[in-house]
Amino acid sequence: MQTKKRLIAIGDVVGFKNLLTDIGTSKLSSSYADLISHAKSITPRTKGMCFMVASDTILVASARIENAEHHDRLSTFFSVVARIFIRGLEKGFPMRIGMAYGETVVRPDSGLYLGDPILRAYRMQECEERIGCALDPSCFDVPLKLPIVQFDKSRGCWTGMVVEYDVPLKSKCSNVATRWSANRNFKRGEPCMDAA
Repeated sequence: MQTKKRLIAIGDVVGFKNLLTDIGTSKLSSSYADLISHAKSITPRTKGMCFMVASDTILVASARIENAEHHDRLSTFFSVVARIFIRGLEKGFPMRIGMAYGETVVRPDSGLYLGDPILRAYRMQECEERIGCALDPSCFDVPLKLPIVQFDKSRGCWTGMVVEYDVPLKSKCSNVATRWSANRNFKRGEPCMDAA
């Protein structure tokens, strides 16, 4: 089976077991179904991306990212993951998300998702102490420049989605996380943000 180099994001809804216990499956299902429906609707399968959910775990796989011509796929992937994270917050489903990159087999029609990046992304989100997203070091093997946050003097605004900082971890795993506010246009003194 042919493998492709992809970015993988695995999100885990924090406190899901308690939500099920406290409010029950039927009450929880409509809000959660809205999150899943939103995630499915913004994941562009036509561009080779795919999305899968198993209980409180959401997996997003990018299209093949193997050279500089795939820059739009990188931007689309980060944008989709950020939007899923934000909708989760809006609906009361905060997530820890881990991302990793590498050789992966993804066959949504047969339900086959296999590869080291899936394991790395899962371990990365499991290490996080708080909600948000952390990147496994394999993400820096992407043959494109990651959208690191920078101040664009010509436009007078911040651009990018990835900011380096010490992510609170249960154990030392990474020091990079996605700047989710980049897609929400939160006002923090900056005049604008890039909408990826």
